[in-house]
Amino acid sequence: MRPDVPRRIPELQRLVDDAAARGLQAGWADVTGFRVTAQWWGYGRYLRLAGAQAWFGIDYHEWAHQPPDTPLWLWFTPKSLLRKKTRGALDPLRRKNPPELFDAAGGLVVPVPAPVEVERPAVLDRVVGRLEEVAELIGGTSRR
Repeated sequence: MRPDVPRRIPELQRLVDDAAARGLQAGWADVTGFRVTAQWWGYGRYLRLAGAQAWFGIDYHEWAHQPPDTPLWLWFTPKSLLRKKTRGALDPLRRKNPPELFDAAGGLVVPVPAPVEVERPAVLDRVVGRLEEVAELIGGTSRR
């Protein structure tokens, strides 16, 4: 195991919590009725992103198979994908080259990069920006 991995796990856990808190403050995320999930396979939390239920966090197994700057994932549950609006809104991410949307466990997964060797405030801003971008796609708004 690389010596920096144990130190990064709590940092990434705080990043998940802080990004969700920012989304709650800004109004594009809702955590009402959801708790943090800490399991052997990862850490994260369920939330509603522009009304669509998703899990946002770290999947340790997937992290081990990805570039070091992609430890965070936004997984849209099969239940949230029953809303055709959600599935259709996410299609532009699948059409990007390389794709930024993948099928996983009956749902859809969006990678949320957390760059390495960058100061924490900048990493938090990038993670929040990515979540906000996805929320805007689902909500039908755009900041651009």
